[in-house]
Amino acid sequence: MEIFRGVPRALAAACRALMTGGPAGTCARESLAWALGIPERVRVAGRAGVSSPHMTDLAGTDVPPLVEQACAAARRIGFPVTRDDPGHGRGSASLPGTGRFLAVLAAGCAGGSIAELGTGAGIGSAWIATAMPADCTLVTAEIDPVRAAAAAEVLGSDSRVRVLTGDWSLLLPPLGPYDLIFCDSGVRDAATFSGLVDLLKPGGRIVNDDITPFLALPADSPFRQADLKRDLFAGEPRLVWTEVVLPDLANSLLVGTRK
Repeated sequence: MEIFRGVPRALAAACRALMTGGPAGTCARESLAWALGIPERVRVAGRAGVSSPHMTDLAGTDVPPLVEQACAAARRIGFPVTRDDPGHGRGSASLPGTGRFLAVLAAGCAGGSIAELGTGAGIGSAWIATAMPADCTLVTAEIDPVRAAAAAEVLGSDSRVRVLTGDWSLLLPPLGPYDLIFCDSGVRDAATFSGLVDLLKPGGRIVNDDITPFLALPADSPFRQADLKRDLFAGEPRLVWTEVVLPDLANSLLVGTRK
């Protein structure tokens, strides 16, 4: 059966090339970006691997000042801000597309409570705090004391935000339940993930980042057969979930709502 029936010709061709892999997939991502109407300035940034929080989003909106401050704090302590910065393998900041998506969700948490696992230097927290309503609170936990101190310096003037130093699994559960959880720390098993879902209010959402879209994976990638993060979301019966591909077409998020 033709899975691309009814799909515009250019978009279908790009998707087929990505699925085929090899030489045919070399420029497929660029073709897909063109077919989707992604602006040239964003396609150029994607080709160069640019994920700087100083890029504007598709609407041309500048990055909030608090996020800029968090980026500066990250650089001061040597925490990677972009995927190209040294030390990326030991963690890195939330991408601009991730931050913008979190801001959209946080803006709807009137009177609510938000939790973040893995503060880093506070860049994701800054996106959330900038957008969330005045009567919303954010608690974020970071196990590395240097990173936590940097984040607290950036966010400390906001009484709605608490930066905690230590293991999130000990610090966050007593403060729940939550309307939104940003899982920016390694959750590797179903029992731990189920515990996170326990902390969501009915209708609450959980977001996990650092996913590579299926069509952007190499043809021989083992993640085409199985992916732990996707499996955790798919295996949690209390969630209605989906994958959201970011504008760079190279990264995506998993988003679930508790029933």
